[in-house]
Amino acid sequence: MKERLTSSFSLEGILAKKGIPLKENGENRDVVDILEDMYLRLSPPELCNLFYEIGEEEDMGNNIFQEARQ
Repeated sequence: MKERLTSSFSLEGILAKKGIPLKENGENRDVVDILEDMYLRLSPPELCNLFYEIGEEEDMGNNIFQEARQ
C-alpha cells in the first residue's frame, strides 16, 4: 500500500463524520445496514456531499476503499 499523499480521512473517518459507523465491535458492519443508515440519516444534498468527499479522497490518490478492505 502506498503512503498517503495528503493528511486526509479514511473511509471510516468520512462516514463517522456523518454519524455512520463502518465497524461495530471491531467488525465491519453489513453493507445493507450502512446503506440504511445513509438513507435514514442523510438528506439528498448531504448524500451527494458524502460521495463528493469520498471521490475527492480517491482523486488525491488516497485509496480509501482499498485501505478499508485491509
